Amino acid sequence: LTAYREAALALSNSGGCLPALMSLLRDEMGSQMTRPLELRKCTMETLAAITLAVGRMNGEEAPVKSAIQNLEGVGAAQVAFAVFSSTSSLITSHDSPQAQLREAAGLVLAGMTSCSPDTLAILK
Repeated sequence: LTAYREAALALSNSGGCLPALMSLLRDEMGSQMTRPLELRKCTMETLAAITLAVGRMNGEEAPVKSAIQNLEGVGAAQVAFAVFSSTSSLITSHDSPQAQLREAAGLVLAGMTSCSPDTLAILK
């Protein structure tokens, strides 16, 4: 697990990774979805893995704090909440890519709520 946690910190603290992931997901919030569903699902699953790993660390070390701030700064919780609560994703079969996207968004929220008080405010 150490390697996964180190990878999550590296991805969170590198300059361009989180903004790139978020640019692939922000489509979901607009009126038109131009990104392929499979791409958005994989992106959300990647973001879920990062947030769950960072959320489990929840330490006082500078890299962990920085990772949490970066996740908050790019709006990971807001985008995940928008996808999770999207009405277009409520009526799907259990194994559809849309349902998997929504499930990954829920995992992002779970990871973020364990380390970010700001995320709790979004969910209220």
